[in-house]
This record gives sequence, C-alpha cells and structure tokens, in this order.
Amino acid sequence: MKLHLAIPNFGPGSSAEDTIGIALEAEALGFDGVGTTDHILVPAGQPHRYERVFDPLIVLGYLAARTERVQLITSVIVVPMRNPFALAKQAATIDQLSGGRLVLGLGAGWHEQEFANVGADFRRRGKRLDETIDLFRHLFSGSREPFAGELYGFEDGVFEPLPVQREQLPILIGGNSDAALKRAARAGDIWESTGLDVDAWTERAGVLRGLVGDRQVELGARIGLPADPGEMVAALERWEAAGAEHVMIGFGFTEGYLEKLRLFGREVLPRIKS
Repeated sequence: MKLHLAIPNFGPGSSAEDTIGIALEAEALGFDGVGTTDHILVPAGQPHRYERVFDPLIVLGYLAARTERVQLITSVIVVPMRNPFALAKQAATIDQLSGGRLVLGLGAGWHEQEFANVGADFRRRGKRLDETIDLFRHLFSGSREPFAGELYGFEDGVFEPLPVQREQLPILIGGNSDAALKRAARAGDIWESTGLDVDAWTERAGVLRGLVGDRQVELGARIGLPADPGEMVAALERWEAAGAEHVMIGFGFTEGYLEKLRLFGREVLPRIKS
C-alpha cells in the first residue's frame, strides 16, 4: 500500500515555507507522493479551514524543482470552477517540470456558494467534469484532430508541450458518490474516497470493482489517523487488509504538523514498512 501525504497548503497559519518544508520532509521519509488541496473563494467560515489556500498547482510546480522522487498529486482540483484548457496547460507543464511525476486528481466540487462566487455552473458540474476528462485525454495524446464536445470544442488547435506521460498521465477521481464511482470506472486511473471509515470504504470499493470490468483502477482513500502511533499502525493495517492500494494521510493544519510527521516517521513507518 502506497503512502501519500496531504501537505497543508491550506488552513489557518499555513505558509509557503512550512508547506514546502513538510513536502521535502515527506520525500526524505520515503512517502510515495504528496498531495495538495483546492478551493478558490469559499464564503467566510464555510468552512474556515478553506478560507486560506495556496494554489495547489503552483505549489506542485514549485515542488517539481525541489523534489526528485515523490509523485505530485492534486487531491483534488475542483475542475468545474476552472477553465479546462488553462488547467490542461498547467498540468502538462508540471508534468514536464517534474519529469513525469504528476497525478491529476479531479473532482466535481460540492460547495454551491463557492461556485456562485466565481461565476461557475454548479448544476452542470458533473457534465463539465466528464467532458473535461475526455478533453484532457485528447489534448495530452498530441492529436491534431478537432475536439467536439457539448460544452468545449475546437476545430484547429495545437497543444504543446505534451505531458511526459502523454495521455497516460494518471487521472485520479475523488469522491464517494455513485456518480464519482461511475466516473472513476469509466475514465479514471485511480479512485480516492474522502472521509470514509474502513467499513464504508469497503462498500464503496466493492461497488467500483463491480463497475470497472476489465479496466484497472487503483483504489485509495484520503483518511485521518488517530494520535497514538500504535493505533496509527493498526489503522493502516486495517486499510491495507481492506484492499486500499494507497492512502492519503494528513496531520491537520501547519502548526505542529512537522513534529507529528516526524513522530510518524520514527514510530510508525518502520513498523509498517518492515
């Protein structure tokens, strides 16, 4: 089971220096990937933790130059609030800068007022995400053919530079809903739940397994962990036994984060890697 770290590019007290330092520590400890969180303009206090967010793509672009090995993961970009062509260009550039280490995590979003704040269409967010994924595969393949979608399309356009991984750049689908599972089964390479316990995750993962057919979709979860190192080990063992192929873990906001991460490195990693 791969271990990813949700770095605190958001929340009270978050800073560029601390976020980068935590990501570098994660690589030194042997984590397989680091992930960033996305919000743009939530209303005050809805929720408070997302009032302050460093742009997830720019953070990963910076980390492309400061890291050597870890995967760089968006967990997840709220696609329908963004221009898909600009997002495709940013993703391709980060993949180039990192030598092919980007995992592009995508989600439909849930905060209706935030969509309204940025002038985005909340009602059709699922349709926009589905078509955006098809657009990304088309652009990343290097095809010079037109793209004709219901919402997005062009007759003559050249998209370069391509990602190092081309159309195989992994697309992670985030979410727990039936719609998210169907999306992951149809077009995702990775699925990541959010906030589910092991039992609820097992049910959702079973549904997804029934939908994928012959496709291979990595099953993962974004989770919290208890504070006690022994309980952390037990929790991670439960997730692995349930069939999770990766977990994205975090240790709260910036204050005290590095100390908790180092404790994890001392007390937990040696016991689960042995």
